[in-house]
Amino acid sequence: MRSNTLERLAPLSGVLFFVLIVVTIVLTSDTPGATDKTADVVKYWTDNDTKEIIGNLVGGIAVVTLIWFGAVLKSTFSELGGEARRLALLSFAGALTIGVSGGIASSIGFAAADTAGDVPGTVTQSISVLNEDMFILFIAGVLIFNAANARLILGYGGFPRWMGWFSVLLLVISLTPIGFIGLFGSVIWVLIASIMMFRGQQGAPPQPAVATPESVT
Repeated sequence: MRSNTLERLAPLSGVLFFVLIVVTIVLTSDTPGATDKTADVVKYWTDNDTKEIIGNLVGGIAVVTLIWFGAVLKSTFSELGGEARRLALLSFAGALTIGVSGGIASSIGFAAADTAGDVPGTVTQSISVLNEDMFILFIAGVLIFNAANARLILGYGGFPRWMGWFSVLLLVISLTPIGFIGLFGSVIWVLIASIMMFRGQQGAPPQPAVATPESVT
């Protein structure tokens, strides 16, 4: 009975991820810029160490829920069979890449807050710069995740087609200078997909084309 309950609730890992990542963003979104002066950077991390430590710890937990959601999503897509199983693995790889990126970012932010005032100011500034400019791995994960999801949904179903086009939009945005919006959009995509899977409202797979005498010949 307990196992069945956990299995039924597993899709809600995406909802939990959404809540945790919002808390993380609220607590850690006002960090110093990469070009701020050393004194200002040290002052920020020293004055806000508790808030940043909590925010980054929450971010670490969010990583776990995202990877869990990625595994649930992979199982959903794998049920479509055929090539969808390989694409489902690619979708999970994208979620895993985003999760690993988030884990690294949270670790860097935690280190900056935990050591500020105890190490030379230039060290704190260096860690802060890494915290501010670590985005390439994030974008790579978003590209993989949305490319796989778009191909899966538009080609095989699993969710309503508009979810596939939403993934296409996020994929395109992620290739522009405002690629960070693609990351935030992917968080919303996860929330919607999580609720749909929990409520069992995924779209039915497209029906295969019926062979006609003309097509056979």
